[in-house]
Amino acid sequence: MDTCVSAVQHLRRMRGGSQSHLLRASDGAHYVTKFMNNPQHVRVLANEMLATNLGLRLGLPMPRVEVIDVSDRLIENTDDLRVEVAGASIPCSSGRQLASLYAGGMATAGITFVAAHFDGSGDDGVTEVKCYDSDAYAYEECEPVAHEASDLQEHFEALVPYGYENDAGGFGDVVLDVHKRKITVERNDRFEDYSTTTYEV
Repeated sequence: MDTCVSAVQHLRRMRGGSQSHLLRASDGAHYVTKFMNNPQHVRVLANEMLATNLGLRLGLPMPRVEVIDVSDRLIENTDDLRVEVAGASIPCSSGRQLASLYAGGMATAGITFVAAHFDGSGDDGVTEVKCYDSDAYAYEECEPVAHEASDLQEHFEALVPYGYENDAGGFGDVVLDVHKRKITVERNDRFEDYSTTTYEV
């Protein structure tokens, strides 16, 4: 985690024992933020950071994790930025906290599908991940909308079927249905059919 974003707005509390909060950050994205003084101890932040980094190294689809800076001013001016510890309600700690990218932020922005197309017949490979606000997704039949999704590129590429470049080259899509929170991988294989005739001349 080399970057640090700043919290600019509190959106709502989240469920769970760590009593995390959903914050909008300076990069425009929404993050589920766990605070240093959460009731489950600061070690849950270290555990999540370790598990996420390990999952990313293994090529698993994991949400991006950032360090987020939460100012004293935001906490002082937001009544809901509190945690319950030992029966007492106390303000969340300020400074640097742990934040996980919230996929639900796409739904808030009207995004319905996120997709990457792959084709092994030429030099196309895997296309850039793009976002859509259509009722259904079909490659080259829907117009993408402007929404930052480059952080998902690596995760989508990890889901592309192995060996799709074999034979005449397979093609298909990796598609995230934002509302259903379900990823579908569709692969189509091409095969070259031919017949052999042998004769003497």
